[in-house]
Amino acid sequence: MQAAQEGLWDWNILNGSVYYSPGYWAMLGYEPGEKKESHAPWVSLLHPDDKTSALAFVDRAINQCEKHYEHEFRLRHKQGHYI
Repeated sequence: MQAAQEGLWDWNILNGSVYYSPGYWAMLGYEPGEKKESHAPWVSLLHPDDKTSALAFVDRAINQCEKHYEHEFRLRHKQGHYI
């Protein structure tokens, strides 16, 4: 995942660890390590209109023991716009 030029993240719900690829932060205008490595930054960057559906999708994925999460949503760039 470190070599990926895409915005990838991996959240281990069993131990709470989160990995964000360098491409994830680059597409949002941040340097790797500038934000905390937890799921909190992801939630805080979600577009207000997408937050409910994105979190509900995560909840369903966890409660139904899904192995993968795939959902479209917007995230706030460091400069304030959404992508």
